[in-house]
Amino acid sequence: MGEIKMIFWYLNGKPLKNFNINTIIEGKTVILFGADEGRNKPLLEEIGKANLTCIFDNDKKKWNKDYMGIPIVKPFDGGKEEVILSGIYDWKSIMKQSHKMGYLDVYFFLTEEVEERMGNYVAEFSPEIYDNSIRGNCDYKYIHVIPDEKFFLPVTEYIEYGFHMKEHFFVVYMNCGNNKDRYDVWKVYKRLSKQFHNIYLLHEECFHLNLFDWDENQGELDKLLENADKIIFHGEFFVPTIHGYFRNKTDLIRKKGIFLPWAGRVGRNPNTNVFIEDVLQYARVITYTYPIEKESVTKNFPLTKKAVWMRNGISYARLTQFVPRTEKAVKNVLIAHSCHDYTKAMDTLKYLSKTEKNYYIYCITSYGPKELKEQIKHYGEAHFGSYFIAVDFYMDYTQYVQFLSQMDAAIFGMETLSGRDTLELLFWLGAKVYLKPDSEASKNMRYVGYKVNDYYSANRETLEELFYNPDEPWNHSIAMKQFDSAKKVQQWKELYEYDLDTNGNH
Repeated sequence: MGEIKMIFWYLNGKPLKNFNINTIIEGKTVILFGADEGRNKPLLEEIGKANLTCIFDNDKKKWNKDYMGIPIVKPFDGGKEEVILSGIYDWKSIMKQSHKMGYLDVYFFLTEEVEERMGNYVAEFSPEIYDNSIRGNCDYKYIHVIPDEKFFLPVTEYIEYGFHMKEHFFVVYMNCGNNKDRYDVWKVYKRLSKQFHNIYLLHEECFHLNLFDWDENQGELDKLLENADKIIFHGEFFVPTIHGYFRNKTDLIRKKGIFLPWAGRVGRNPNTNVFIEDVLQYARVITYTYPIEKESVTKNFPLTKKAVWMRNGISYARLTQFVPRTEKAVKNVLIAHSCHDYTKAMDTLKYLSKTEKNYYIYCITSYGPKELKEQIKHYGEAHFGSYFIAVDFYMDYTQYVQFLSQMDAAIFGMETLSGRDTLELLFWLGAKVYLKPDSEASKNMRYVGYKVNDYYSANRETLEELFYNPDEPWNHSIAMKQFDSAKKVQQWKELYEYDLDTNGNH
């Protein structure tokens, strides 16, 4: 049996190099901790199930069952002759539990897939980010709780443009999701860590990225929250550690919490709903960009907060250099900004399959469930041939704007307000935008002032009608106002200076 093809092996939390697990497990009792098919299957395929006596799992619902013929049991006490293997990312709790039961050697692993998802940023930045930046200063006025997303960039850009970065602290929680989709955020993490010492990176899953010790730093974070004026939650995503920590801080959330919902997701994801129900519904202020957004959010999730502030158009949009569209013999149409279910990309493809197939159809497939991506690719290629192009690579912001500038039209079938910044960029760049008239996206865009075309007319129009866009100057002017940096700074200023003792709607 050959060496296990894993990028990272850890023994009791410490990294191992040039390591062959087969020499370790030979002649020993081997126990797998965690009946998780996705994470532990690669190991079973490599070492074979014959080497394993059983699988430990803390979920009693799995006890007395089996996985690949290996019994799943309640963890029991052992000794130094047994070896624990695990691909579960919550390695600290597994290690503590195993050591308490008498198991001295606990080996953790990451697959090549996980490492690939993390990219090369880890090795480059983690040593410099790890500088105990949370210690020594507990006087930050604003604590931002935000997922490891591209939206981190505009938040920091507007702070540096119009405010004082030393007043802001960032708790960035990471779950190893869109890890190729890093854009430049890791470079910003590195710079903020070195220059301002105001960033805390919490890695939920990737234990090899344990930049900060959560157990040791919770007390420091407690101090930060106690001394801060406001705690700002960006979006409603969560990881279990963040969820568990803040659900015990509801008194603070009631006093200082500001919740900025990402309306396209609220109420539609059971996982985020849990975080909203346990934590975010208690926020002192729940913000909405437009009245229609408030309506859609409260409809999908019954938020209990009475004090609601209309945040006057605040968004995470960034404006880069304008890129003019070039004239082409064959036009380009964008049908979705991702392959998530809520974008209805497949529905739009089926809808457009009834039209003339002499314009290029682009669909961004770098985001979304793998199975749905493959379905969309297969359908698009089968019905549109060379006129269908799946964009399955990640772009930084400048590249993304360059790409959008080449779209002559966008036909989006989503019902939600997802991809708002993409829509506003398309308006700014001169594309003709088609949305479902009764969708949240259409209602909100029209509320801002954009002139939107009817999604259901797209397959009835001639090619000339489809791409004729007399509203281009008007929509461009509206977008310019939305992207104005001074206006954005003023909108964020209203958020930072908002009187939390104010009651009622604003």
